[in-house]
Amino acid sequence: MPRVWSSTGGRRAARQFRPQHYGLTIARVAALTYGRSVDDTGIRQFGVARAEAMAFRDARGHAITAADWARIEDRLGEAYRALKASVGR
Repeated sequence: MPRVWSSTGGRRAARQFRPQHYGLTIARVAALTYGRSVDDTGIRQFGVARAEAMAFRDARGHAITAADWARIEDRLGEAYRALKASVGR
């Protein structure tokens, strides 16, 4: 199985996985960091939304536009609001 993240090849490795799958890895890290269950809906939403934003950014590459960045910002906002709601309970 390929490594999912490394300091030099994280984006390349992350592209090998669908955001829904890679998002669960992000959710697991958040769950461990904040002492929550990976089954927590907000934690899962955070992980998947964060991975979707990453995948979208990587897919746009050098052709990324200001509108794309606004879309990424919106998705990340949703992700972090879900995380905050879960951690704040």
